[in-house]
Amino acid sequence: MTQQMTQQAEQHAGPYTRFDLEDAISNLQNIETDLQTVLERIMDHDVRPTDDELSNVLIGLIEMTKFRGEKLSMIFESLVKYRKIL
Repeated sequence: MTQQMTQQAEQHAGPYTRFDLEDAISNLQNIETDLQTVLERIMDHDVRPTDDELSNVLIGLIEMTKFRGEKLSMIFESLVKYRKIL
């Protein structure tokens, strides 16, 4: 985690609860649904996305997964630091 993210975690430590952690875990698992949507678009439509379009979608999914993982880490570290979770 970067120093900036650690500072953000410290600033936002008060409102985080275990439910925020559960939501962050659930959001990280959305990648399965996202990939299913991409697969359906490729397999079930008459017009297949171009390689460029498909690459852009996959790059976006990779970045979104990174963001979700960073948020999950920030929430978890905040909860541990402030002993809201052991």
